[in-house]
Amino acid sequence: MAQPREHTHRDETRHQARNKSSHKNSDGSGRVADHANGVEEAAAETGRTHPTGSVLTGLDESSARLAEKLFRVGQRDYSRLDPADLAQITRTPLDEIRSHFRSTDEWIDACYCHMVDQYRIMTAAIPDFDDYTAGEKLLNFFLTSMDMMRDQEPFVRSTYHPFILDRFTSTRFEHSVARLFRQFTESDSRIALSHQLLLVSPVYTWWSREYLHMTGYWLAHPDSEPEVMALAEKTVKLLNEILYNGVIDNTLDLGKYLVQNGFVSVWTPASVFRKFLRF
Repeated sequence: MAQPREHTHRDETRHQARNKSSHKNSDGSGRVADHANGVEEAAAETGRTHPTGSVLTGLDESSARLAEKLFRVGQRDYSRLDPADLAQITRTPLDEIRSHFRSTDEWIDACYCHMVDQYRIMTAAIPDFDDYTAGEKLLNFFLTSMDMMRDQEPFVRSTYHPFILDRFTSTRFEHSVARLFRQFTESDSRIALSHQLLLVSPVYTWWSREYLHMTGYWLAHPDSEPEVMALAEKTVKLLNEILYNGVIDNTLDLGKYLVQNGFVSVWTPASVFRKFLRF
């Protein structure tokens, strides 16, 4: 079970991402809550113990339970284990596994998707989570997912790089994170219209990959956490400045007003030609 972090000099920044929430930890660390308790409480409110199909990763309850079983396997050389081997280790009927996952890769990928589902359930229990800025939500997810991975550290350290980060093709987890980031921005009407038009799929894919790389660097260099956290905080601060800056929108609105009211003449080929003749 995740425990509250010791207070550090960066907790003030983390607290700013959490200061609207009545669920924040006493250390102001910026994570959603003790994530195991948070999931249980949120699930109890909605009458379920696992995410339903409405959660965008698409894991049903059976897949979620299998993911939790695999978490408990811990540290192994998963590249040498096929579903039949894992069926013996987890004491799960092979037919049940194959009805959900075609390979060990898919099963491991689903474990990480399950973390995203858990995060969605926890944030659904925060009444004012929608009041967070997109940057605050991104930072909140980053912090909370780090705590989730700490809880499953033996499994994560055995699987993250070979099965998630270093794959030649994108994973289901990567797409799940991208969809989560898209939800953060599309549900926020405060973001400048001009920037909303620029938030296309490749942007979310890039954000998702950067999240994966930052997490991978942290896992490969445990002593780098202060630097990784500082980078995450500076990144989301810049992101907020970009997304909520209405300079472009206001400039376009001013230009439209000037043209419509005759303060500035519209340059047409005829008007340009007349100006040329004057010279």
